[in-house]
Amino acid sequence: MKRKIAILTQPLHDNYGGLLQAYALSKKLEELGHEPVIINRRSGHTNIFRKLISNLKQKLVGKKYVLKPFEKEIISKHTLDFRKKYFPNLTEEILSNAKMLELNRMGFDAFVVGSDQCWRPRYSPYITNYFLDFAEAQNNIKRIAYAASFGTDDWEFTPKETEICKRLIQQFDAVSVREDTGIKLCENFLNTNAVHVLDPTMLWPRDFYDEIVKKENAKKSSGNLKAYILDKSPKKMEIVRHIENKLGLKAFEIMPEKRLGNEKPINLLDYQFPSPMEWLRGYQDAKFVIADSFHGTVFAILYNLPFIAIGNKNRGMARFNSLLKMFNLEQRLLTDLTTEKVDEVLKNEIDWRKVNSILEDKRAFSTNFLKDNLN
Repeated sequence: MKRKIAILTQPLHDNYGGLLQAYALSKKLEELGHEPVIINRRSGHTNIFRKLISNLKQKLVGKKYVLKPFEKEIISKHTLDFRKKYFPNLTEEILSNAKMLELNRMGFDAFVVGSDQCWRPRYSPYITNYFLDFAEAQNNIKRIAYAASFGTDDWEFTPKETEICKRLIQQFDAVSVREDTGIKLCENFLNTNAVHVLDPTMLWPRDFYDEIVKKENAKKSSGNLKAYILDKSPKKMEIVRHIENKLGLKAFEIMPEKRLGNEKPINLLDYQFPSPMEWLRGYQDAKFVIADSFHGTVFAILYNLPFIAIGNKNRGMARFNSLLKMFNLEQRLLTDLTTEKVDEVLKNEIDWRKVNSILEDKRAFSTNFLKDNLN
């Protein structure tokens, strides 16, 4: 049975992993015979308490320069182009709960919530939307959570949010989470059962992504050691240089040349995000990957590239722990940022035959979760 399905995911910005997981889920639903539509929910309403805390932090550590709309368009040109070309099913921006209510008049047969950290209050514009509060009165619709992520093993919901979301999730037909710790959070705080599935990007083999790179003729990378470091520090860059020298490789990044700070940018092109196709091409050209990003690590696994994952506590450690545990790759996680620890990791080779066998089984299970619960 073909269904018109609304996908409610994290707001789509310049994050490569966020863009690719939304694309992957949308294409998988298409492959299963459905008509997916991605809901373009953006920040327009947020928890007042969290906003006050955020403002206080900005005063203490320095407020980042806020881009004007035309500046944002220049910096995000390539990621916006990707969205225009690969998300023809993206709705207009929705900035309010009133606009979310209008989704009930669009004839959806099902709502799929996920993936990325859509169940993390600090990241989602209005957390109860991600438990389908706007559709609470709707009858005869499917409600599915696919690979929804809390991002952490701590419970970050307020008591009021917990109460509301616990009630709303009882209406869901099926709940799956991206991290194994999410199963316990659902059980302990939301009084519901969940299963553990793959991030949407892993529902597809590398050939799926290679086709996009080939189609777009993405330019060759400038090296063969892919470094995807979201939160740079001197220690992390020292580790990149150490691996570069140790393995005789040349490091490269697919990121803006400069990161936004407190001051107004002089040349906006220095801050422009490269195309997601270039980011993907980096995995074709790499012989080794080092990343402090969840999706940076995911694609190293998909491409069977030896890697080191640097634990990123600010962005959620549960994601790294769960992913690597699934594939028996916990030894690839670096939390002690020393060259001695790096050398220990480098001594261990990855048995890709075993990894790929696990991935094949998990991919079948995760696909069947979608197939079974949407039929």
